[in-house]
Amino acid sequence: MTQEQDNFEEINNQGGSEFEIDFTDVTILEADGEFKKVSEIMLKDSPVTSKKWMLNSGMTLVNETGVSNFNLNFWYNGDVYIIDYMPSVKDVFYNLDLRCLSYWSQQNGWNVPKVSTDLVKQRLDYWKYFWSVNLVDSDYLDSAFGDRNEVPIDLGNESRP
Repeated sequence: MTQEQDNFEEINNQGGSEFEIDFTDVTILEADGEFKKVSEIMLKDSPVTSKKWMLNSGMTLVNETGVSNFNLNFWYNGDVYIIDYMPSVKDVFYNLDLRCLSYWSQQNGWNVPKVSTDLVKQRLDYWKYFWSVNLVDSDYLDSAFGDRNEVPIDLGNESRP
């Protein structure tokens, strides 16, 4: 692993920054966002007999770069799909939104967030960056670019030992 990748892992393991998240879905709120609790609620309280469920929720994320809004689909298998997204900043190098979402998802038992194909096609380079550093997954990018190899990451601190 390169020094740049070590630096990124250190930042990513810290969750990027302090942040707050709020959801519009009552079930996710009741379960404090924890996948295991959401699943229990859905299987216990749902009038649907299928064990396959999906919840759609708006999410507002506040971090040091500003406020972002997401439309997310939460699935029975732990998948979280980003359906729509308004970033706090558009520059990938200053954007903490997806780092915070990815950290939150994994800390609460969900999988790494996946980006809808429609969103990826709208801003391919933008999403390719976040995919290449493993903050999001994308079936579209997986099929277009293959396996993600270790990607050198420029954090702008080459002078650090």
